[in-house]
Amino acid sequence: MIRALLSLLLLTGPAWATSITIGELEYLSTSSQGISGYKVIFNTVGVTAQPLTFANATLFVGGRHESIGPISTSTLPILFEGGAGLGLPACPCTSLRLQLLFPGSGPITFMLANGQQFTTSRMNVTLLLPTSGMFLLPGASAPIVLTPVPEPETWALVTTGLVAIWPYFRGRTRKKLAAV
Repeated sequence: MIRALLSLLLLTGPAWATSITIGELEYLSTSSQGISGYKVIFNTVGVTAQPLTFANATLFVGGRHESIGPISTSTLPILFEGGAGLGLPACPCTSLRLQLLFPGSGPITFMLANGQQFTTSRMNVTLLLPTSGMFLLPGASAPIVLTPVPEPETWALVTTGLVAIWPYFRGRTRKKLAAV
């Protein structure tokens, strides 16, 4: 019975894919006028079969945020500015956080360039943290990475396996209790 469970779990392997990188978040610099620039670049060429569409993209800097609404990965670089009178603060910054939100609800599935299906959560968060010191340095960047989540079929397969072996373990526990 244990071998059957292990076989079921091994069969779920193909349903999991590795993470994919779809772009980059970058802190450009802060000008002498106190205006900071932040850039989001998408590049899904050779990664996804078609451009991805997001319902919203929000950049968080120092407790404030700015949203840009619906975008696609075919969009040209997205530039955010921070400073006096702008929606975002200027750096020095201790971190940047980009939140991408897919339309709809629940996990999102799309086709990769290699023909595989990829399932990810509806919300993706990218953090840009300093590599040294307390503050981000101009030119600091972080990849925008989508991580996979189990597909519903994977959960169904694992659940079926667990339900199938439940009586086996329950019977062993009863026999041990009866022996005591």
